[in-house]
Formats: sequence, structure tokens, C-alpha cells
Amino acid sequence: MGGRFRKLRPVPRQSAEQLAKTVRLFADNLVFSSAHMHEGELRHLQLVFMPIMFGALDGVDKGSIGVIYEELNQAGPRCLNGMPMFFSCYLLHKDDWTIVRNHLPIHDQKRRDLDAATVEAIKGARRKGG
Repeated sequence: MGGRFRKLRPVPRQSAEQLAKTVRLFADNLVFSSAHMHEGELRHLQLVFMPIMFGALDGVDKGSIGVIYEELNQAGPRCLNGMPMFFSCYLLHKDDWTIVRNHLPIHDQKRRDLDAATVEAIKGARRKGG
């Protein structure tokens, strides 16, 4: 019986640089994720993220998964009840997902601040005749 049970591997953690990119992707609405799905739609998870149907989660500690996602530009030509379908996907560790969710409002505020500063710079340039 010793060989029948294999140890499940947790989802790998992302580096700080990878997490920063993931925050930007979510903040810019460039991804679709399992977090975008309603409770009743989660039964379609393997149809939205097709690698799951073909065993992508075999050997993965599902308790370590925070979210499943993919960039929208990777969606296939079909959809399921308005949800895109993907032939690839990423797994984000649950602790990394917490970091991403906590940084989304910070990212959004910094973007609003940058937008406001840009507007003020344009107004200043126009007043100077530029």
C-alpha cells in the first residue's frame, strides 16, 4: 500500500515581481478567475478552465489554491453561459491571493492619484499655452 498514496504538492508561491504583475492584471480587468464566478457557476469550473478537466489539478493540494485565473486574451472562441473558456490557466496560492486582494484597493488609489496629477499637469500646460 505504500506506493498508492502520493503526497499532494501545494501551489507554488509567486515572487514579489510576479505578484505585482498579477495585481496589475486583476486591477486592469485583464483576467477572468474563479473569483469572478458565482457559487452556482463553480460547477462549470472545469469547462471554463479546461486543463482542470484533463487532470491539471491531479497531485495538487487543492486546499492551497486561492484562485484559478487566466488572461482574457487567452480565451478560446467559445463561451459558456457568458463566461470565457480557456485552454490554459494559472493557479495562485491562497496566501498570494490574499496579498493580491489586499493590494487591489491600494493599486486603484495610486492610479486615481496618478490620473489626477496627469489632469493637473495637462491643465498647467494648457494655461502656459502648451
